[in-house]
Parts: sequence; structure tokens; C-alpha cells
Amino acid sequence: MAYDFDLYVIGAGSGGVRAARFAAGFGAKVAVAESRYLGGTCVNVGCVPKKLLVYGAHFAEDFEQAFGFGWSLGEANFDWATLIANKDREINRLNGIYRNLLVNSGVTLHEAHAKIVGPHEVEVNGERFTAKNILIATGGWPQIPEIPGREHAIGSNEAFFLKELPKRVLVVGGGPAGAAAAIYAARKGIRTGVVAERFGGQVLDTLAIENFISVKETEGPKFAIALEQHVKEYDVDIMNTQRASKLVPLGKVVEVQTASGAVLKAKSVILATGARWREINVPGEKEYRNHGVAYCPHCDGPLFKGKRVSVIGGGNSGVEAAIDLAGLVKHVTLIEFGAELRADAVLQRKLRSLANVTVITSAQTTEIHGDGKIVNGLSYTDRNTNVSHKVELEGVFVQIGL
Repeated sequence: MAYDFDLYVIGAGSGGVRAARFAAGFGAKVAVAESRYLGGTCVNVGCVPKKLLVYGAHFAEDFEQAFGFGWSLGEANFDWATLIANKDREINRLNGIYRNLLVNSGVTLHEAHAKIVGPHEVEVNGERFTAKNILIATGGWPQIPEIPGREHAIGSNEAFFLKELPKRVLVVGGGPAGAAAAIYAARKGIRTGVVAERFGGQVLDTLAIENFISVKETEGPKFAIALEQHVKEYDVDIMNTQRASKLVPLGKVVEVQTASGAVLKAKSVILATGARWREINVPGEKEYRNHGVAYCPHCDGPLFKGKRVSVIGGGNSGVEAAIDLAGLVKHVTLIEFGAELRADAVLQRKLRSLANVTVITSAQTTEIHGDGKIVNGLSYTDRNTNVSHKVELEGVFVQIGL
């Protein structure tokens, strides 16, 4: 069969652009579709604009410290609109570079939304194209919690496009994202508060952390303490063990109501509650959640001491979970959809050294079974033979990412 393209990439972030350029460099006929902006999160609403805003915040402290080194400066004035306009100008320049990288590599660029309509077919602006291979490289997107009134708050993306610098900001969420937002705001001289259900967020559910650059090894709770200490270096009010339950607009401010009955007000509210565990969406998952189906091995692992469990997912999270659980439970069955595990080699070596762990690859989980009260088994299909199998167990830990 003749195709319009050898490869069709949906998403022109860093990953999508790199894949398209490399494929085109090897002689493939490639097309890329992007409906928002080129360069993805990092270039447009991530690393690059964040650094520009952080650099801008540094000057406030530099001006203060300059007096100690003999400098006499006039009154410093900051104009938010100028910073944002210059930030936008730089982002537009980088978008142009990404566009040229694609076009100069011979890649066809469709700046529109693409939809997969068949095994080898995509639709863009009502026009259909066929491709031998379709690569989905759409990256991630901030998850906004389902809080009533959430439309009156902003996420991390919108924070880069505020028309004016707010005098008061309330950050909802105390994980790494919330801590970063609070620090950046406080450095700008904004009165900043953080309301968090538990400061540290999902980091608290992690034991060994060995891939945080510059820190050889640490643990989640220790990392969370360091986050809080860093935030407290600035004039930030931390309201821990408080869960935001509702947002109400009151004129030019937003009122944040908490589950405990407390009420907070701010000019701007930033929702930075982090990611949620991804689900496998098979029969039995929702029915037995908290009755054998779990997502946090460190929170719920001790409940399965001496029992048989399964971990679904062969990435770093899944393999780390299996390693940790192996020290508690009777047996761990790790199930991976792909033909091989995706975790770091050092983790795979550790996993395969454990006598009470079984690894099953090329397996698609199809159902979680139970007796109506608790989990008692799991079914999966061997993707090579299409044969179904059932594993008897008492717990399932879903670890397919966030």
C-alpha cells in the first residue's frame, strides 16, 4: 500500500520535532501536526519562560545587595508588562527556529489539530492523510483539580500570560510545582501563601530518590522537608493540612474555602496540585479501588504484608514499586504491556535478583477480579499468542505513570 507519509507525528514539542527531523534525515517522508505552538511545554510555558522570569526576579535582591558593595542606585522600578512583552518576543523567536528546523529538514508542517481516524490515517482540517507509522508526541499538560469554581483560578501555563503583576497570590498545592510557584512569586515581591493538603505532595509517597541531579540519593520525606525549608526562606505563609474545597469570585479577589471551614482571599489563585495516578481503565479497577486496587506502594504496601500482589507497569515507577513491595509481600507479579521493561538498567538488575518476583512482558491487563468485597485475581492477555491467563492474588498496584 502506498502512503502519503512514512511517518506522521502528532505534536511538535521537543520530542516530536526531534523524531520528525531524525526520520527525515534518514530519508523518510515525514509530516508533523501541531495546533498550539512549536517547541512544546519547555519552550512556551515551561523551562524557557520560567528562567526568564526567574532572572527578572533576581534583580530585586541584586539591587539590595549592591549597596553593600559600594553602589549607590536610584529608586528601582519594575514594569511587569515590559518583562512579559520581552518574554513573548523571545518565545516567538524560538518558535521560528523550531519551524525552520522542521521545514529545512524536509518535514511537512501542518499547524492544525490532527485526529487519528484509522489504523494508518489522520485527519487535519477536514483533509485526510495516510501514514505507514503514526507517532503520538503530545507531551503533558497541567491537570486542574475538579474543585467547584476552578475556572476562577489559573494553572502554571496561564501564569506566564498575566496582564499585570498581582499583589497577593495564593498557591493551592504543596508539591514541587506548588513550592516552585510560591518561591517565584515571593521573589517578585508578591505577598504569597500556600494552602496544601500535605506539604510535599506525592513526593512523600516515594522512598528512594536516586535520579535527582546533584543529589546522589535521598528519600521522599527528606526531599519534602527540604522543599518546605526552601519555601520558608522567603516570606511565604504555609497553611498545611488544608484542602481547598471551593473557589468563589468576590469582585476583584477570589475566595478559597477549605474543607475545614477556613476562608482565604487572594487577587490570583494558582492551582498547582500536581498529577494524578493514571488508570488502566479495565473492569474491576474502579469497583475494587481501596479494596485491593492501589496506586501508592509506599502508602498501602504494608497492608499486603505476606500476600500476593501484582504491579502493572514496567517503567521506573513500576519496577521501583515491585522492588520495594518484594520486601513486604509473599510474591510480586510485574506485568508490562511492552515487549521489554522500560526502567533504568540498574533497577532491572535489582528486580531480577529478587527470588519472589515474576516478570511478565507483552501482556495486556484485561480485568481485575474480586468476590464483591476484595480483589482475588487478575486477568491478562499474552499479546504474542492472544491467549488469556489469570493470576490469583490479593492486591494490584497500578504504576503506569501520572
